[in-house]
Amino acid sequence: MKKLLYTIALLLVTLGMQAQTENANRMILHDKEGKTTVFDLTKVDFMEFDEVGAVELTLAVKEGSVTVDGFTVTLEQGAGCASWQLALRQGDETMKEEANATSEMTFTELSPATTYTVAATPLDMYGIAGETKTLNVTTLSQPKVGDYYYSDGTWSDGGLVSINPDGTGAVWAAEKPAPVEGKAVIGIVCITDPGRIAPEDKAAGFTNGYVIGTKNIQDPGKSNFSQYPESVWYMGQYAKTEAIKVTKIGKSCYENLNGREETTKTLEAQDEQYLNEDVPLFYYGTAPQYPLAAPEGTSGWFIPSVGQVWSCIANFCSGEVAAYLAENTTLAYDFTAYLSKTVGTCPLDDFMKVFAKVPDADSMSIADGGSNGKQYVSLATSSRYDSESRVIFILGMNGYGLIEGMCGWFNEESHGRPFLAF
Repeated sequence: MKKLLYTIALLLVTLGMQAQTENANRMILHDKEGKTTVFDLTKVDFMEFDEVGAVELTLAVKEGSVTVDGFTVTLEQGAGCASWQLALRQGDETMKEEANATSEMTFTELSPATTYTVAATPLDMYGIAGETKTLNVTTLSQPKVGDYYYSDGTWSDGGLVSINPDGTGAVWAAEKPAPVEGKAVIGIVCITDPGRIAPEDKAAGFTNGYVIGTKNIQDPGKSNFSQYPESVWYMGQYAKTEAIKVTKIGKSCYENLNGREETTKTLEAQDEQYLNEDVPLFYYGTAPQYPLAAPEGTSGWFIPSVGQVWSCIANFCSGEVAAYLAENTTLAYDFTAYLSKTVGTCPLDDFMKVFAKVPDADSMSIADGGSNGKQYVSLATSSRYDSESRVIFILGMNGYGLIEGMCGWFNEESHGRPFLAF
């Protein structure tokens, strides 16, 4: 019956054509785009008709996939879409075309800070195209010190124009850019010099550098938390302290870039059920306790070593602070006895400038020590000084110009912020 109906339909078409042309043996179809298709009726057995729904697809950028040299797009087909074709373009140039593309396509070896257009055309089961979807994607620029780092693993300009590898000579834009609207800032890029990235981190694929978190590490169970909510202790009295090596000499402190390793070893050495009491800095500074989630594809949060904090301070403060630290990278004496200077600026104020436009960034406003109006904040590191104390950096606050390498007791107040490698 169905075949008979198709034959009748064909006959009607043929009769309609015969009204125009006597003894027609060709059927000519004219589509709305001006294309003409001709069929030889002598070769037609019968005709069929089918109903195809909307031929559509959804095209999107995979979250966290945009890098300096590539990105990934995802495609989700609608009910009428049987396959699709994909094209990557830069301006008028088509750089790549894919037929029967998969539902996830990754483009690599692209140029930094360049906008590309991805065009995806859905096809129905007969290969007839639906509406083409386009998506503009801009690859990231090379990360710089001071850049905003977001929860999706991307970053944007923080205003740095240029800087020397040792942190000296920093030039910043006259007007600091704001973060990208709608994105959540979780950190600030603080180190990008390849020479200051731990070999183990580079081997693991984290070659861009390090990011410092925008939130202080807090221990709500600390006995004096109400008085010192911004700071956290390094270890408790029952902690196992021998998991990591002692770092004391200035040169050794500068060269210690092993924060991720020191964090892992410290946590692994403890009794798991007492981590919050025995190693609060490490427990509350890593997942899932630290309040900001690290993006997929990064190292996750860890406590930075003394050498990593050294470079972060130099890069953020620059000026006299960076110059003084650069003079002491080969210091052959005890870090805590010979690294101390009062400069003409306030180190903590300079350090915190990179966070100025970050919504909800924590402050460092409660002093960790000082006397006679000369107060300071100490920055925690993962590095151990001896069996009772750890290595810290001191930054003068409230106009006090002190920059100092020092050690502090395990249960002494210190401000801690974790790093992640990316």
